[in-house]
Amino acid sequence: IIIANYAAYDEKELANFRPKLVYVDGKNRITSVKRKVEVEHRTPRIATAR
Repeated sequence: IIIANYAAYDEKELANFRPKLVYVDGKNRITSVKRKVEVEHRTPRIATAR
C-alpha cells in the first residue's frame, strides 16, 4: 500500500524539507525509515531474432 500525505508549506519550510519513507510490516509496525527510495537496477535484455 502506498499512502501519500499532502500539505501546504511556505518557502522557508521547504528549504530544509526532506521526505521520509516509512516501511511497515503486516501488522503495521514500523520496520524501517529511509530518506530515499531504493531502486533495483536491472540491465535490459535485448531481443534477438530466432
